[in-house]
Amino acid sequence: MDLAKIHYPVDGDRKNKMKKIFNKIIILLASFLLFTAIPVSASQINLTPENNQLKVGETFEVKLILNTEDESINAIEGAVVFPADLLILNDIRDGNSIINFWIEKTADSSGGQFNFSGIVPGGYIGEEGQIISLVFKAKKEGNGNIEITKCKALLNNEESAESSLTVKNSSFIISGYAGAETADISEIKDEEKPESFMPEIASDENIFDGKYFLVFSTVDKKSGIDHYEILESKLSNYHLSFGKWEKAESPYLLKDQKLQSHIFIKAIDRNENERIETVSPRNSLVWYKNTSIIIYAVLLLLLVIFLLCIIKKFFVKIKNNY
Repeated sequence: MDLAKIHYPVDGDRKNKMKKIFNKIIILLASFLLFTAIPVSASQINLTPENNQLKVGETFEVKLILNTEDESINAIEGAVVFPADLLILNDIRDGNSIINFWIEKTADSSGGQFNFSGIVPGGYIGEEGQIISLVFKAKKEGNGNIEITKCKALLNNEESAESSLTVKNSSFIISGYAGAETADISEIKDEEKPESFMPEIASDENIFDGKYFLVFSTVDKKSGIDHYEILESKLSNYHLSFGKWEKAESPYLLKDQKLQSHIFIKAIDRNENERIETVSPRNSLVWYKNTSIIIYAVLLLLLVIFLLCIIKKFFVKIKNNY
């Protein structure tokens, strides 16, 4: 063999060959990554149950459930849309909701839409976080979907970054007519008071121009909170107060900015069960400066005088008869 005729690749040839091999490997890896699904953690909002078999006149419940996939969510908003020609939105239930402060809960039954937004202070992490429950009634035969739209969730971090959300909607088929034996879930038996809560007085230069306000919130695990009422009184017993209970929302601007009043907060659920919590005055008045106490003292004195006059007349009458 003539060794002189054997071709040995120079360095430039080697580099070109290596470059071609490297490029082929890059192309193969890119193709693999492109067609291979990579799981990404993202929060999920689901409407459950997914499928509903119904009859005309039947009521059914659809729950909006949040699965955070280990993310901490502290705010959420969105809308639930439904075919208004087939369904009536009978009730909105927030008794078991993870939302502590509602910003919006508005329904347009004729337009087929329910809008919601709320805050979870401290954030929520979990797989079965109920946001809201909607009770529908089937109007006529047909089929359709109940869908989540315009949904957004914010992470519980300094940036309040938006979470990547996936949604799962619910479908239904209405066929036939409900009989008298069909269960009606539109009413909830609730004889329990709303849960105990701790209202707090606060002030912030960005809220109510720095004036004192009251922050409060509670939940009712069955029928849900209907509304709150507040009474500010110089007396420690609201039964004796001359004031009137007023409907209120948190945060509530206090009328008594000197913080000399007892504040009574009444939480009322949808079955009219009540729980009343009290915030004591920070700057209590001495009794002789408290006009309410003076008025009651005068009334009590007049009552005693009146009773003494009646007793006196009674004894005089007895004496005259003898």
